[in-house]
Amino acid sequence: MGCCYDTLNSSVDHGVVDFYKENHNENHKENPKESTQTIFHSALQKRISDILYPILRKVFVHSYNGSIDETYEIHEILGLGGFSTVRRATHMETNFQRAVKIISKNAISETQKTMLLDEVDTLKALDHPNIIRVIEIIEDMSKLNIVTELCTGGEMFERILNSKQFTENLAASYMFQILSGLIHIHSSGFIHRDLKPENILFLNLNEDSPLKIIDFGVSKKISEKSKLSRLIGTAYYVAPEMIEGNIDYKCDVWSCGVILYIMLCGNPPFNGSTEEVIFSKITRGVFNFSSKVWTNISKEAKDLIQKMLCKDVEKRLSAMDAWNHPWVQTRAKGLVEDNPIDYKALKKLAGFRATSRLQQATLQYIASNLTASQQIEELRRAFISLDKNGDGHLSANELRLGYETISLSSSIKIDEILKNCDSDLNGLIDYNEFITATINWQKHLSHELLESAFKAYDKDKNGTISVNEIKMFLGGDGNELDSVWAKILSDADINGDGVIDLDEFKTIMLSHIEGTSLDMS
Repeated sequence: MGCCYDTLNSSVDHGVVDFYKENHNENHKENPKESTQTIFHSALQKRISDILYPILRKVFVHSYNGSIDETYEIHEILGLGGFSTVRRATHMETNFQRAVKIISKNAISETQKTMLLDEVDTLKALDHPNIIRVIEIIEDMSKLNIVTELCTGGEMFERILNSKQFTENLAASYMFQILSGLIHIHSSGFIHRDLKPENILFLNLNEDSPLKIIDFGVSKKISEKSKLSRLIGTAYYVAPEMIEGNIDYKCDVWSCGVILYIMLCGNPPFNGSTEEVIFSKITRGVFNFSSKVWTNISKEAKDLIQKMLCKDVEKRLSAMDAWNHPWVQTRAKGLVEDNPIDYKALKKLAGFRATSRLQQATLQYIASNLTASQQIEELRRAFISLDKNGDGHLSANELRLGYETISLSSSIKIDEILKNCDSDLNGLIDYNEFITATINWQKHLSHELLESAFKAYDKDKNGTISVNEIKMFLGGDGNELDSVWAKILSDADINGDGVIDLDEFKTIMLSHIEGTSLDMS
């Protein structure tokens, strides 16, 4: 983490002391022999984790004020929304291709602005290979620019229509990915509320391209008893409880059930010439498999659809239940089992060293900009293979199973891997943490990329990185301990002048790569 107890002890605030008192009274009863120092350090560690966790969750999404034209070349229009335009953009430093949603702030109401900010906050919190990723947010006086991955593979249904042959197995592989992304969305406390084929895109034109769930403009973080103030979503895919004004995580599962039904037969289960007719059929919840096309569809597929389109929310499958359904798991075996766990990725994960906060944030920033490379695609497959429950995280047990598959478990310390890779301290390895830990940095870490990352920190473009710029890059909100930031900077400030210049930045980053042999041409 790059910070130690000795550095922070002098700056401990009342929150640590209160936490210490509460836990000392509680823990001392259970274990009277436990030393006061041990309990205090546990309380302090908890406090540090509370401070750093929200910072690290934001590490991939950088928000700043400025002109987007200084960073990106803006190209053709890809799509138009009610109050936004989506264009292709090229990052000038790296030549990476992105999509940018450009919103005119003068053309939107406060309600619409709130919706946009909610969308950004949702995407900041999500990190999964089947969910569109926000790269950065650039705001000026008149526009809000949301820069994301560029999906060039088209809509899911477009590819189905253009394919020479579409099978249940392929449908299952698509549902496997969609439901996996949905599990992550729900486990993060959000619902999408507008799942439909148009919001499921392929990242690229490759045959094995991953699917990406997009458009979180009407997503919502919900409590157990949330209510809808207005009906949101596209008629064919709206769950019956939403029509009645209620909302639940399982409304997204209903939408997936409709998508699967259409995928297999070409028609929606609840059809009609008007929204009123469609909603009436949805609230009755009656559909059938009577058309001839269903004759050759497996009973397992029909069973899954029936359980996803169950009107009773309590009896309807959750996203996890649907993902675990035999039809998905058996039919999608080609996607998972035919992509065996990458031996090199697992070996590299085991050898990943803990880094300083600055190194970790920079490597994650660079890794998040390498999604188009072949190695990233291989690592994505390895991550999916390891992620047995499809929730977008790797647990200690999933890692153990992975290493057992290649007979490495006896020599691998799983707890040590988690400790070194788990930068956000949630006890799991998230997707970008996995990519950062397993990527071949000797191949990918170049002077050009390091200079690009340096410029991402150096907001005032004076050639050095200050404490305040580190705070901005890592998403600090002013409530963190000053000593935390000072320690992060001092780790890289070789000449002790209070700032980090480009040479110091490169030195601290290259020191992470043991025996590095970079191609600097």
